[in-house]
Amino acid sequence: MGYSCHALPYKDGLILLAGGRGSGALALRKSDGTVIWKNLDFRNAHSSPLLIEVDGQPQVVALLASEVIGFNPENGQMLWTHPHNTQYGLAISTPVWAPGNLLFVSSASGGGSRVLRLSQSDGKTAVKELWHNPRLQAHFGTVIRLGDYLYFSSGDNVALMTCVNLQSGEVAWQQRGFAKAQLVAVEGKLILLDEDGNLALVEPTPKELRVLAKAPILQNTSWTPPTLAGATLYLRDRKNLVALDLAAK
Repeated sequence: MGYSCHALPYKDGLILLAGGRGSGALALRKSDGTVIWKNLDFRNAHSSPLLIEVDGQPQVVALLASEVIGFNPENGQMLWTHPHNTQYGLAISTPVWAPGNLLFVSSASGGGSRVLRLSQSDGKTAVKELWHNPRLQAHFGTVIRLGDYLYFSSGDNVALMTCVNLQSGEVAWQQRGFAKAQLVAVEGKLILLDEDGNLALVEPTPKELRVLAKAPILQNTSWTPPTLAGATLYLRDRKNLVALDLAAK
């Protein structure tokens, strides 16, 4: 299929953004891989699909090369679209769904960040853009929502750890100290791995980012999100896979 999105489980199927005429999205049966449905034409990107619920209606949202869309997970029927153009089609970061039917999407290469408010009535979805800031650019990294604030690594070349108010788009702070980074939320803190291989434990608040610990772990470019399974943290760069035991001794 040629793209890097993960498969999205839904009932007895897996939904994929595959690309191709008439099969931009498709659902495969988990048990045997047969096609349940295929639908839609669009220019694909690298972001992964996200299952949400808009006023009781399940939808799949997808950040594509030039737009963000919502479609029906039962059959792939398009429900709504909204422009979000990204140079070279490099939309990578997964959207964030928040209470109040708020959808945050972000990309680098000129796309910037925006928040949409969705509402649904009689099967029709209305989309209202609350704000758009072209200078806030999540490239490949995860975006973490804690309460009313979003935390992410912003920047195409030089990256700044950034805190943004979800509702207003106001930037609470930006801070240097890390290259472009991936984040994992754990008990109110963030595990941070930047592309230079630096691993850190940080405590984010709307006022500041406190670095609690930091160490160089990997030697090669790392764009893969950390994976935490129990007390074991898995990290990967372009040459190595590392497992760290975080259990208290």
